[in-house]
Amino acid sequence: MNKLVKDEIVKIKKEMMDKANGDVEEIKKEYKKYLLILIAFISDYYNRHISNGKISNFRKNIIMNDLEKEIKEYANELYDFQYEFLINELKDIYEETYFKNLEVLNDVRQMNVKGELVPEEIGKIINANYQGSTIINRLQNNINEFAESIYNKINRNILNRKTLDEMITDISKTFEISTYDSKVLLNTEQTRIFTEAQEKVFTDFEIEEIMWCADVCLNTCMYCEAMDGKAFRMDDENRPTIPAHPNCNCCWIPLIE
Repeated sequence: MNKLVKDEIVKIKKEMMDKANGDVEEIKKEYKKYLLILIAFISDYYNRHISNGKISNFRKNIIMNDLEKEIKEYANELYDFQYEFLINELKDIYEETYFKNLEVLNDVRQMNVKGELVPEEIGKIINANYQGSTIINRLQNNINEFAESIYNKINRNILNRKTLDEMITDISKTFEISTYDSKVLLNTEQTRIFTEAQEKVFTDFEIEEIMWCADVCLNTCMYCEAMDGKAFRMDDENRPTIPAHPNCNCCWIPLIE
């Protein structure tokens, strides 16, 4: 194995991981914006309709109906923002990964392979199934769980006569969980797209063998640790898949003498 190739590809992988982590910060800002809007909305209802933690069933139903509409609206806006953001960022990751891997292999093999990407093909790759689900499905599921959890927590807090501060603390935790879910989704997709771009580069160079590399992972799981350094033929139909699991940051290294 050419150590220079491994070092350069691991470097590229880390760059894409850093890019994904930076993208997560943008998503966090969007969640925080909607959290503040929701807090203001709930505070207004508390001040106008709830006294000493008490509220009539009639008032409660009005509040929950209005809140349900607001939460659905926030959730739809969050979905639209994340979908457009993720698609654009994954497109950038695919292109950067492809051309940077291409450059490495051209330098090592002293070749001048001209890389070419078709936008339509990139779109198909980004929206392809991964473990039986697409990025659209996984994002929609995350958002639906987020909206349902927010609604249920607000309803439960009102029923249990919790204070406004207690309710805000409770729903803030749901925002934190949903933000983490977005981080996991983006990081997993980053690895999947990185792998797809690598597969195209290796095919362009007619690479025959590749090696699993877990050097990039911060907390390597036992499976990936066991796979690290194992070689497979590109045409092996039973070759394992990267990412191996959510948050996997492994990658392939082409075996070049």
